[in-house]
Amino acid sequence: MQVQGRHRAHDAIAEVVYLAQRGYEVVLEADIEACFDNIDHLALMDRLLARISDSTSWPW
Repeated sequence: MQVQGRHRAHDAIAEVVYLAQRGYEVVLEADIEACFDNIDHLALMDRLLARISDSTSWPW
């Protein structure tokens, strides 16, 4: 479940209730946006390039 921008907190609560009624027991909430602030962009792109066979769309 992703709650951003145009979604209201009420929508998130309704989704949690809906899933709880169907047997789900755990709710996990995480904001991972800031974790990307500390990643070396060039190193990440080099690793992605090594794993993707079609490198023609990469800008470098």
